Amino acid sequence: MAVLSDGRPDDRCGTAFLKHLASLRVRRALKGSAACGSLPLCLWIAGRHTSMEGPERSATADCGEVQLLVVEMGDAHLARTPVFMPRVSWCMWGEDEDEEPMIGGPAPSFEDAMLRAELALRAHLGARMDS
Repeated sequence: MAVLSDGRPDDRCGTAFLKHLASLRVRRALKGSAACGSLPLCLWIAGRHTSMEGPERSATADCGEVQLLVVEMGDAHLARTPVFMPRVSWCMWGEDEDEEPMIGGPAPSFEDAMLRAELALRAHLGARMDS
């Protein structure tokens, strides 16, 4: 069961996120790729926002061939969007859309969204969790 905050999805319990991780692991296993060992350096860069009707904050990370994005939308924007749109969301995509996954979802906080994006990247690359 999804937990909603302010009527918006946030996947606080992590059910959808765990399904994403499982699908990334299955996809990696089907490719037969060897684990890479450690995660490439991912430096998060904060976005700049001048409009009060867009995101409150965002961050991107370029991790080699994979990009990560986290967005937290402001109240002015959310007032005009359907209630099923999350306040905070994350996504991961690759340069080659045919080969790389495009995956993402809601998160309970901006920091949790960053962590979920990095964990999805680890699952996609087969990186060790202790690296």
